[in-house]
Amino acid sequence: MSLAERETRLITELRSVQNAQDRLAWIVKRGRQSSPLDEASKRDEFLVPGCLSRLWLISSFQDLHCFFNCDSDSAIVKGTGVLVCELYSDCSPVEILDHDETGLASAGISSLLTPNRRNGLGSLIKAIRAFASTQHGCSAIFRNHES
Repeated sequence: MSLAERETRLITELRSVQNAQDRLAWIVKRGRQSSPLDEASKRDEFLVPGCLSRLWLISSFQDLHCFFNCDSDSAIVKGTGVLVCELYSDCSPVEILDHDETGLASAGISSLLTPNRRNGLGSLIKAIRAFASTQHGCSAIFRNHES
């Protein structure tokens, strides 16, 4: 499934929950359903800067695709992070870098968050895009080397 298709699915799912409190509860539930990171992964080097709560982001690159996993000590931050990680995981660096992340705003996630939490969401997306940017250079070198 493409990034655009995943984003459309996420927007549809969030819009199907009419009440803002229910939508927030749905996001928290998604976070709780996600497996926690092991304690060894909860190191300072994996913390996303700019988040009030601790949010750890684990990024990996396999078969020319980026993968992301996260955890947080806050239920709403973890739920939001899980949605973002699911959205961008298994995408190529180019897909991530070409994606207009303002499309997430139409999902209504930002309106549910306090300004500080919105900043954290922005920091998470920035970290994902930075990883994709780094991998984009590596994947271009890898593809040229295979030719």
